[in-house]
Amino acid sequence: MNRSIFILVVRYCVGMLFLAIAGWLFWDVTQSGGHFDVYITVCFATGFLILAAIAMAPPVLELIANMLTLSLFLPDEHGKPRPRYSIPESRVKQGKYEEAIELYEEIADHFPDEARPYIDMIDIATNKLHDSERAKRLFQNGLDSLNAPDQQEQLRKSYRILTEAPEE
Repeated sequence: MNRSIFILVVRYCVGMLFLAIAGWLFWDVTQSGGHFDVYITVCFATGFLILAAIAMAPPVLELIANMLTLSLFLPDEHGKPRPRYSIPESRVKQGKYEEAIELYEEIADHFPDEARPYIDMIDIATNKLHDSERAKRLFQNGLDSLNAPDQQEQLRKSYRILTEAPEE
């Protein structure tokens, strides 16, 4: 559940609780008499209750919508930011390989459980810069940084594929 939305709903509910209590008290007063002033009190009570409902509706609906959409479309991944590879990929397309490697290093620092930035850096070092020593260092850095065995295995497989000599 999105914590900020939950806090917003609680703040609205506490504030609107006073409006609802005021409306209920006015409504309760009207049950004891049948005079003209009772009708005015009923109007005030109804107005307070409607204001409370209108003010509470948006955050409550937003909370419900977030809970439904996150559980339907992102059951395990909600709340986790994803790395953005588009910027370093664009640098590779522009031929700015060193800049792309720096950007991939930033991604690797922010997402230490991701093998992809290391794989992409090894690909650049091997196929664009033709620097096998650098590729080997990047591979070792990746193995040292990655904690998940499946990500380490993915890095090993990719390194083997990227550094094997082309068949002639």
